Amino acid sequence: MATLKFIFAVFVSFCIVKGGLSQGQCSLSDISVTQTAVGVVQGVTEYQVSISNGCICTHLNVVFQCAGFNSVEPVDPDLFKPTGGDQCLVNHGGPIHDGDTISFNYAPQSQVALSPLSSEIACS
Repeated sequence: MATLKFIFAVFVSFCIVKGGLSQGQCSLSDISVTQTAVGVVQGVTEYQVSISNGCICTHLNVVFQCAGFNSVEPVDPDLFKPTGGDQCLVNHGGPIHDGDTISFNYAPQSQVALSPLSSEIACS
């Protein structure tokens, strides 16, 4: 019985340490963004934006630098919303889990540089 308790204690300790290490291994660099030209809308190039999380942990409240973001076609504000100060909120601040991709299309007068600025990381 003592051996079982010891093994259980080691297992629980490992799980706690592993969870803590996972969070320390995640950063904004785990959030990737691609923009691919997919067509033309009202005479301007339309881009498909894909934002992905490559970390085992979940990112929340993901904010992007998006100076000059505009579009001649509507963008779902639940997916990507300018919040002022050249910043945009991704996925309405909700979770982006490991392997998730948030995608939307926009048609700007000129392509906008999009890059992750901040997020909260949640590991369990």
